Amino acid sequence: MNTLMKTGVALSLAVLAACASAPRAPVAPPDWVSGDAARYPASSFLLGRGSADNLNDAIDRARADLAKGFAVEVRVETSDVQTFALDQPDPRMPGVSEERMRLEVSRAIATHTSQVVRGVQVAETWRDPASKMDHALVALQRAAAMQSLQAELRALDDSVAAEITRARAAGDPFTAIAAADRAMRMQLERDTVQRQLQVVDPSGHGVPAHLSFAQLRGDRNALITRLRIRPGAAGDEMQAVAVMLAGSLGEAGFTVVEDGAADYTLAAVLELGDPVLKEGWYWVMGSLEVVLGDMTGQVRGSHRWDIKASAQDPAIAHQRALDEVETVLDRELLFTLLSFSGAD
Repeated sequence: MNTLMKTGVALSLAVLAACASAPRAPVAPPDWVSGDAARYPASSFLLGRGSADNLNDAIDRARADLAKGFAVEVRVETSDVQTFALDQPDPRMPGVSEERMRLEVSRAIATHTSQVVRGVQVAETWRDPASKMDHALVALQRAAAMQSLQAELRALDDSVAAEITRARAAGDPFTAIAAADRAMRMQLERDTVQRQLQVVDPSGHGVPAHLSFAQLRGDRNALITRLRIRPGAAGDEMQAVAVMLAGSLGEAGFTVVEDGAADYTLAAVLELGDPVLKEGWYWVMGSLEVVLGDMTGQVRGSHRWDIKASAQDPAIAHQRALDEVETVLDRELLFTLLSFSGAD
């Protein structure tokens, strides 16, 4: 090997050795890992970030991060409903119904959140070569989400208006109440979609409603108050059941008539078996049925619930069965009566 070649080989080996011994320059993470994403401005996108030791989990966490902005609305909206109930105490409206209403709000918002988040796209991913952690960025285009939510608001506004028209045109009071109740619940759903739109809309305005949930609920309650219902009871524990039924009717907002003119009669029939001892527990089982009739004797509708209670003392088991009857009436009576006219 000649001298020139030996010198070239020596220099190459020296360079390779220097490269091998020198530390590698760190790979800089994308801007979105710890800050704003220049390629996805906040005016046009909603973003979510996530990291994990594998890419699938990182993407899932990024989706969850984006959805948090919508999930906050669940707490806000349910809090608003509860506050409204407290600000306007009405002995005719049971607290159980308010709890049911809050659950409906939570379910509606969770459903709409899922619908919106389905439009999320995985924008970028990055793996940290040092920590081996995967990072994911997901993005939701505001314009597309706004268009979808605005269309849903228009459809709900049309549905609310249609139910109000049905309520005003109905010749039957229960049909009118049922339509007013549907309008109220659709408005509640509309408020839910508006909340979601306010998250997506850069201005935060969304599309304000012409009507309010409080106004529509007041209209429905006014229709309920006009109905005069005479309660009655048969079967077991007649006196106790009659008192419970009258109380539940009053809590639901109906005018309870003991004597005098009434629009409808509502009979409750309770049938309870004797306590049966099973493995150290006394069980009382039976049924409760309510029957709504008009003043001509025509049955408008009926509904039956199973009643079951237990205790280690037979008397306590029987009392718990009566407590279950009261709970069922307080929780279900209004919705059951509305169902006789086709309310959801």
